Amino acid sequence: MWIELVQRYAIRAREFSDAVAALGREAPLGPASSQELLKEIRSRRDLCNEVADEFERYVTLNASAADSSR
Repeated sequence: MWIELVQRYAIRAREFSDAVAALGREAPLGPASSQELLKEIRSRRDLCNEVADEFERYVTLNASAADSSR
């Protein structure tokens, strides 16, 4: 579960980063061309945040379990 979660988080973060990079590449075309990319960025950010929240819950739960077993 842990490895899968780390991989999913890394993939989502990369997809978000790639979308932001695409915005930078298309900036010279003006704001009108950026409208669709902004939608894509928001979507990718939301997906990344979902996995980040899941990641944080997992770490918190497992840290608590490790602390209580000491």
